[in-house]
Amino acid sequence: MTIKEIGEGLDVDELFRRRVQGLTDSALLDEGYTPPVDAVLLWCRAAKNPSLRHALRQAKAALSRSGFVWLLTPTPGSPRRVHPVQIDTASLRTGFHVEAGPGIEIHRWIGTRLTRPPSSDIALVRCGALPN
Repeated sequence: MTIKEIGEGLDVDELFRRRVQGLTDSALLDEGYTPPVDAVLLWCRAAKNPSLRHALRQAKAALSRSGFVWLLTPTPGSPRRVHPVQIDTASLRTGFHVEAGPGIEIHRWIGTRLTRPPSSDIALVRCGALPN
């Protein structure tokens, strides 16, 4: 499995990163890696450039057709928290579907899994966007 990491900084959870590398038996690829990947670890904080939508577009461009994103954001109570409404809105506007379920919580980070919507959802969005 190939995994690209976007938004890594000094505040990321190193233990989580090492566990991902151990489970996949491969190194995390940096932002300069250009071939399509199976998954993206996207570390995102509020009030940090680039915007969440920009970061999601960047992640989407890196994915294979069946790829997915783990969006990692600071936990509630953090001044850099990204609110769930912001995640839902940005995901919808960039063509992602927020997976139902609890996600993951790792120390000071929460992980939300984003996927491309099922093709039937895409068809409905396209039909809804057509002029009368």
